[in-house]
Amino acid sequence: MAYCESPYADCPNEPFTIPVVFHIVYNPDEDTFLDDNMIKAALAELNQYFAGTHSLQDSINPIFLPSFSGDTNLKFVLAAVDPWGNPHSGINRRVTQAPYFRGNNPVKNLYSNFWPSSSFFKA
Repeated sequence: MAYCESPYADCPNEPFTIPVVFHIVYNPDEDTFLDDNMIKAALAELNQYFAGTHSLQDSINPIFLPSFSGDTNLKFVLAAVDPWGNPHSGINRRVTQAPYFRGNNPVKNLYSNFWPSSSFFKA
């Protein structure tokens, strides 16, 4: 399937693809590990909601309708390259000994700031 690479391009039948990078910061002594399959399953579920095909579509809060009442023509995919054009899985993992994070903790921002929001959706 081809993807529409620009929100300004004339490709109404192709989804606009949004590259996503997941930044997983975890304490191995405290946290449950999120494996790649869990992250991919969450992304697939997100795409179902945005395509209007999720089995729980009818349970969406009405304040978000009609935005999610049908196919939004958006597709979220794991980033295939990093900001410098190198191949990437779209998933970053960083170990920390911090027991928790509050507010604008620098550990959370340390790894995600290299990925420009203008080119990637950061989760």
